[in-house]
Amino acid sequence: MTQIGSVLTLDIEKPAAGGRMLARHHGQVVLVWGAVPGERVTARVDRTTKSVAFASTIDVLSASPDRRTVASDPRCGGNVLAHIAYERQRRLKGEIIRDAFVRIGRVALERDPDVIGSPERGYRMRARLHVVNGRLGFYREESHELCDAVQTGQLTDATGEWLLAAGEIIRVAGPTGVVGVEVAENISGDERACHLDLREGVGVANYSALAAGLVGLTAQAADSPFAETLSGTLWITQFQGRNMYWAKPPHRWYGFSHDVYP
Repeated sequence: MTQIGSVLTLDIEKPAAGGRMLARHHGQVVLVWGAVPGERVTARVDRTTKSVAFASTIDVLSASPDRRTVASDPRCGGNVLAHIAYERQRRLKGEIIRDAFVRIGRVALERDPDVIGSPERGYRMRARLHVVNGRLGFYREESHELCDAVQTGQLTDATGEWLLAAGEIIRVAGPTGVVGVEVAENISGDERACHLDLREGVGVANYSALAAGLVGLTAQAADSPFAETLSGTLWITQFQGRNMYWAKPPHRWYGFSHDVYP
């Protein structure tokens, strides 16, 4: 059994659900961050269970042609495949889906499903951000460590600008009062709504200045059974052909995802 802190040389076999890649060390399964199937890497073991070790790549000994340089933190907010060329990402997701059908559904697919792509940047039209002392961000994968949501490129530029301004407003109005921010927008980016999760006893009106640039703003304190509307409407609309999509705060956002599985 491998120990925490051990450095292993691994041949990466295939993708696993959640963004890690599967390898084996003396028969034991090792799930590795930051690798690509077909690569040989060295990885440090972060934690273990009875049957599985979890590790992070520290050096790439034999790189995949699909590996690419990433400027942002690849473990910030679900960006864990960013180090892989996008077309390969889509194929890997198809492999993961096919494997899930076999393992969970006991259904053998004839081939990997096609995963239809989208723009790599600004694709995310809904997000939940955590707030720590007025700083907004995502959590790094498998941690409560805050990271910069804007630098991941998942959000639109307009949403990123609003978040930066929102952080300043929250720090002035009361940096410890807000614990979470949910934001949703439409495809064109001209409608954006937000919901705030507040600590117990916090007055929702303290954060009404956040309504600037939004079609709607709601907030709910932890000790309140209801959300309060601070500004505007609760609906975002998007027409595409004959379909209408909407987002309604709090807590349930309906919209669009990055990839589509036909």
